[in-house]
Amino acid sequence: MASLGMAGNVQHAYSHNAAVEGDIELLVSRRRPRKSAEAVGLITVRPREFSADWRITYTISRASAKRLYLLADKSLGQEFKIASTTVPISSKSIVQPDEKTIPLSEELAQRYNLWLLNLDHSSLGNVVIDVHYERPVVDKSFGVPLARPVCGGEISEQLAVQAS
Repeated sequence: MASLGMAGNVQHAYSHNAAVEGDIELLVSRRRPRKSAEAVGLITVRPREFSADWRITYTISRASAKRLYLLADKSLGQEFKIASTTVPISSKSIVQPDEKTIPLSEELAQRYNLWLLNLDHSSLGNVVIDVHYERPVVDKSFGVPLARPVCGGEISEQLAVQAS
């Protein structure tokens, strides 16, 4: 398979010395991504302020990870809380999106800061990250800044808004 340029991508390969009679059943499956993420956000709007609470669950499989990444709207700056109930976060910082971190499209890079979350220790399984912020409502129409997961695998995002 190496001669075909597929050595790193092929898990199993079979060859036959004689013709096979009948059909050959081939089952192809894909391994779960090393990291996937699911985010659920709740925006609560009151007459003078709004708050946002995000629960982002990263699922780490096949190899442990000590670094996770998060997108936060640039309008938030550093004025929000990031915490984890499952693994202590030893440090967090804004990094440049590139091949060494996470590459982002130009559109995403202009709108969001890429946050690097260094975990206290390598983790496997579910890592829960909670994000919280509050902002005043200064106009009848306003935009709500988002916090979003980012990883190399599958991402699912849900958002709910409640107003009082």
